[in-house]
Amino acid sequence: MRKKYLSALLFGALLFASAGTFTSCKDYDDDISNLQGQINDVNTAITELQSAVEGGKYVTAVSNTGNTITFTFSDGTTTQVALEDQVGSVVTVQDGVLYIDGEATDIKVAEPAPTPEPGEEHKDQIIIENNMWSVLQEDGTYKTTNIPVSGVSVSGSEAEGFTFRVYASDGTYKDVKLPSATSSITDLILNADGNATGTIQGKEKNMLVYATYSFDNYPEDLDTKKWKGPRALPARGTKIVSGNTQISLQVNPTNVDGTIVEFKLVDSQNNYPSNLSLKATEDTRLLTSRAANGLYLLGMEDKMFADANAAAAYTSQFTTNSDKKLYAVAAGEARSAYGVTVQQGSQQGLYNLNIYKNNNESSPLQEDVTIGGTTDISNRIDINTWYYIKPEQIGAFYDMYVTDANDDDAVLFGLEFKNEEGNFAFRATKTPDNVSKTGFGIVVTTVDKNGNSKNTTVNLNLSEKITEGLTYDAISYQINSNKDADKNRFSIDLNDMKEYLGTEGLALWNTKVEAMSVTFKNATTGAIVGTGSTDSDGDYENEQAYVTAAGITVTPVKEVKDGTSANVTALKDAKFLKFAIDNATASSNFVIGQQYNAVISFKDKENGDQLNSITIPFTLTLPEITSLFQLDQKLVEDGAAICYLYEEDFMDVNRTNGAASFMLSRVFQKIESTGFQVALDSQAKVGETDKTSAELAQVDMVKGTAVTAEDTEGKVNFKHNNDGETYVTLTGNRANGTGLNLGYGEVLTLHVTGKYAGYWAYPVGQNTFTFKVKVLSPIYEGQVTPKEGNVVTIPATKLSGYEFGNNDITGYTYNSAISYNVLPENATTVPVWSRKEIANVTAESSNTRIFKIAENTGGWADSKFNQLFPAYTTGSGNNAVHHDGYFKLEAQQIPATVTDEAIDITVTDIWGYSKTSTVPVQITVD
Repeated sequence: MRKKYLSALLFGALLFASAGTFTSCKDYDDDISNLQGQINDVNTAITELQSAVEGGKYVTAVSNTGNTITFTFSDGTTTQVALEDQVGSVVTVQDGVLYIDGEATDIKVAEPAPTPEPGEEHKDQIIIENNMWSVLQEDGTYKTTNIPVSGVSVSGSEAEGFTFRVYASDGTYKDVKLPSATSSITDLILNADGNATGTIQGKEKNMLVYATYSFDNYPEDLDTKKWKGPRALPARGTKIVSGNTQISLQVNPTNVDGTIVEFKLVDSQNNYPSNLSLKATEDTRLLTSRAANGLYLLGMEDKMFADANAAAAYTSQFTTNSDKKLYAVAAGEARSAYGVTVQQGSQQGLYNLNIYKNNNESSPLQEDVTIGGTTDISNRIDINTWYYIKPEQIGAFYDMYVTDANDDDAVLFGLEFKNEEGNFAFRATKTPDNVSKTGFGIVVTTVDKNGNSKNTTVNLNLSEKITEGLTYDAISYQINSNKDADKNRFSIDLNDMKEYLGTEGLALWNTKVEAMSVTFKNATTGAIVGTGSTDSDGDYENEQAYVTAAGITVTPVKEVKDGTSANVTALKDAKFLKFAIDNATASSNFVIGQQYNAVISFKDKENGDQLNSITIPFTLTLPEITSLFQLDQKLVEDGAAICYLYEEDFMDVNRTNGAASFMLSRVFQKIESTGFQVALDSQAKVGETDKTSAELAQVDMVKGTAVTAEDTEGKVNFKHNNDGETYVTLTGNRANGTGLNLGYGEVLTLHVTGKYAGYWAYPVGQNTFTFKVKVLSPIYEGQVTPKEGNVVTIPATKLSGYEFGNNDITGYTYNSAISYNVLPENATTVPVWSRKEIANVTAESSNTRIFKIAENTGGWADSKFNQLFPAYTTGSGNNAVHHDGYFKLEAQQIPATVTDEAIDITVTDIWGYSKTSTVPVQITVD
């Protein structure tokens, strides 16, 4: 037995071999400063190794390239430790003796117990003591080799795991423990679903059942040395002990690859059956991969003996005084429960073969083929597809090989064979030019463990299939809102398929192709979404020019364009496939963001057999909802669109005067009007109002004279232009004095949701456009000031009926660059202002002892205008002079100039908001 270990002087010498060799440097006094100068590289390696272990990986190989130690992990990744290229001594343990550079020493090395006795610690075959390698002795002690360990060392084995050690110049070191597949195993669980269980001592146990065969029956006229199978035939009379059954074993953690682990049986006295080898294969009966379940089937490997006595000596170890021993399964330090027996069973006969497509037992071509006979298989085989032959009675099977039944057929059909242990297969790689010749035969020669050799002839026929399917590159197509499906499309180039067919295959395809079928499948679940075919009546003649399935019409065309002018009448003339999407139908069958496969099958004109297929993976996407709605950023401040009210908006919504309605499209550069709704947020409180946006306002949609209010969820269609318009209106209590709604000037939040083009739902998390608005009055946000300077000057001599008007004051909107006349410019039955947003203007004297505002009693039908005096005209003709409306100021007797008085001007807008501006007034006395 040979075990290896490795070590290396850091950047001085390399130590390596496989799980057991170690190499140590003779020049261990190399320059320490060089070692320290490179230590950062090793520290990086340490970090990578530690990260790999913490991530659940384990070491599957340790290798040497001369100046680099490479660790390969279970996921295929590697970590390398670079060393300088000085080579050290190679030290090996072979047959219990220590060898240095291939020369034997007098140092004996003991074999450690695979599993220690209860209470005892596991002993490694080699350890480090006093910076020297020491080896295990028979008495359990260690003997030094006097070979120093310095710099970097790697020691261990597959059973124990590995230790990566870095030494500093002061003799201290740092270890990284690197588990192997075997040392990673924490638990082994026997399952009662193997293919042989029984009751032992009143309890159900897993049974490894074996049978002893005698290789006596191989025909005398055949030379065993000329056998063409992958296994050499044993000599006649050889006894073969073979396992008939397997036991089911679960390995934890489930990410460990049990097929590379050495499993053993051990009894309760810590005895291991001699010469017993176990082989683990993945148990895929329930799931498809080891990684999913950690389940394996464990069986006995064949053992061959020269005579019956040797075979009996081997099998007798599994019983004691005719009682079957109970075993545990062991791997490294892990053991299962004691629930396994090994017992003799009956020989199996080798009777049947099974043939599977692509080695997939869920896709049988033919099962229960009788060995030694001739079988005609009605299921036709596909070209360029491997078909695997497996014996049904595996316990009796020894070997086989596959050949052609006719040399001419082998050439005509391009027959190829695999004859490897565990891998017996055949395939046809050509379709004969002679179309009348569609079949061929193969011969399977088997030999069982009793030496019985038989030839089985299997006759097969080719399907019309020309090639295996071609998968195109995945397509991501963004749906558009065009109601014409022909303008909502993607396409593929059939030239890719034609190149894949090859020159001969394409010529055959052009000759035979007549029909096309389409199947749409969910790429994740495999569920069929929709199917269709150009053949509508099953006669494969006069096919229609397209296929419609699940809302997508697939049309073979000469070029991709609108309409039908590029459609072809013969599939061989098609250069592209066009996929036209009808939003109304497709949206109920396909989900945005989910990948689907369009499987296109091309069929022959004779009977509709498949010639070939292509698979087009595709994913439908939508424009981001945020790209469909865009605020005009010139109208946005601090993240909120500023919505200055317009006089016509509340009239559009048919609100009474005072309703603060705003047409939302005024602040948008872009609005997608089809399929979306808008609603005020009903969750977050707004500012310090203790109210949500939905409690402070409402939304309406207006088209013509029809007004649509919010639905029960607070939503209304978001429209613009010919589709209508959507408005937000402030609601709720008004503040005393100013008349402001509670939501006035607050930042309100609105959410846009819906279906693209009215049909396609957005994925969760991508289905909302949120924006914010702040509703303001252009009048309320402005002010009234003296027309000139900072004060209005009025001579006291004119206060007897002074016309205080637009010559004295000026109004400004929120935009100080825009001024307006505060007093009405005209009058009918009511005052008329140049700004339509003004509903009334009133005035109040700051000191009625100085001056008063006169009443125009009876001047207006509505008494709220009684402070206003109407506009009038003096003179006539060319001498006519227009005078705007005014307030009349009446003076009191004052002895001297008054400079600190004011008149309060209150402008009330049509939304009921009243803004008062104090205008300084100076009354002068000459």
